[in-house]
Amino acid sequence: MEIVKLKPKEFANIFSNPFIEFGSVNFNVLNKSKVDDILFLGFREKKFRLGIIFGVENLMLKSPFSAPFGGFVFTKNAIKIETIHESILVLESFVKSEGYLKMMIPSDKSAPLSI
Repeated sequence: MEIVKLKPKEFANIFSNPFIEFGSVNFNVLNKSKVDDILFLGFREKKFRLGIIFGVENLMLKSPFSAPFGGFVFTKNAIKIETIHESILVLESFVKSEGYLKMMIPSDKSAPLSI
């Protein structure tokens, strides 16, 4: 699995029907003033399976950065937990290799997962 940095339009085309509006390009671009930058990432194994939008602030990646919910969006409703697990492992490596200090994503608990 690989991570691909996407342009907003590319992300919107690939993930055209996010299950929550907070995972849409339009919502996140509308709130761009709340962070230093926005990062649109797609996870690909032959084809794109899932994506995530991060707000970048002080070398920290945040999802969500301006909404009550964030996290991964999917290309289809049924996705294997193994695919999500692998994407988190790849994302950890990406965060470190790109020089980000921290990543915050929703977890299965009430507090976000912080890496």
